[in-house]
Amino acid sequence: MQITLEQVKFLQQKAGLNYEDAQELMEKAGGDLLRALNILEKSGKITFLPSALPSAKKGDQETETLLSRLWEVNNAARIRVNSPERTLFQFPLALGIIGAVAFPRLTSLSMLALLLARCSLEIDIH
Repeated sequence: MQITLEQVKFLQQKAGLNYEDAQELMEKAGGDLLRALNILEKSGKITFLPSALPSAKKGDQETETLLSRLWEVNNAARIRVNSPERTLFQFPLALGIIGAVAFPRLTSLSMLALLLARCSLEIDIH
């Protein structure tokens, strides 16, 4: 797979890596962003579990801000499946990542079916 600047920048922002480390990780993952995130999670450098959020007392402004920001990003990031004529369906990016990690074979077969049907898959992050 080809490694794009957007993928490297995404890893930089989400994992707090410098450019060189993010690029090296993408190369190690073969250009697959999901695999790179999985490698980071297994190494303990990033986690997607709520326990990674800072512990705080009730009413803590930082925690509220962090949670609201995570909620906004999750709602803004979408995966869209398009046919040449129209958008077939769309769903939250988090759901797509969870599905890809939980069911990698089904994800691979779905991607093959999309290619054969001449459909496209877009990840829209606002």
